Amino acid sequence: MASAAAPAKWPSASAALALVALALVYAPPELIELLAYDRQAILSCQWWRLWSGHLVHYSAWHALIDTGVLLLCGWVLEPLIGTRRLCLTLGWSAALVGLALLLGLPALQEYRGLSALDVLLVTMTLTAFWRQQRLPRHWLALGAAMLVLKTAAEALGLSGSSTLPQGVHVMWQAHALGLLCGLLDAVFVPPRPQVGSELVK
Repeated sequence: MASAAAPAKWPSASAALALVALALVYAPPELIELLAYDRQAILSCQWWRLWSGHLVHYSAWHALIDTGVLLLCGWVLEPLIGTRRLCLTLGWSAALVGLALLLGLPALQEYRGLSALDVLLVTMTLTAFWRQQRLPRHWLALGAAMLVLKTAAEALGLSGSSTLPQGVHVMWQAHALGLLCGLLDAVFVPPRPQVGSELVK
């Protein structure tokens, strides 16, 4: 019999991702344009934009809000599920969101921001808490309902964002895709053994 390995205490991946996104706020405009999700550029085989588009933002305030949510969720979630799984999930989810926007929204020419991945992390955090019973489940169900209602309100045009410049709208479809990726992770990825549990060889 062996004890499960203790998860990392410091959310290294979440912190690194947040720092990169914040640093890019001060990058030259040419670099930001090179990294942003740009439909025509992606169709010209600039595939990296499917990932890097999540790291650039429209304003410093936009980046600050997005990275704040990322750090808060990462601080809680990464020790629960492990850095490796978090990185893998962020990697395939970022690409899936980008591809879905590319195929499903031909009118969308540009997209920037971590908000889709933020919704993913919120969903994963709620799922991890549910599995490990770290909070009363009626609280978690309420949190999940609020997340779904927020996305629905955005889809109906009832919710905007003061962090976006004039003419840029909340991309609720990306948020819905982040929620979907979180649900896919919950369905297909088995839960990590809790610290202190025993595994039989």
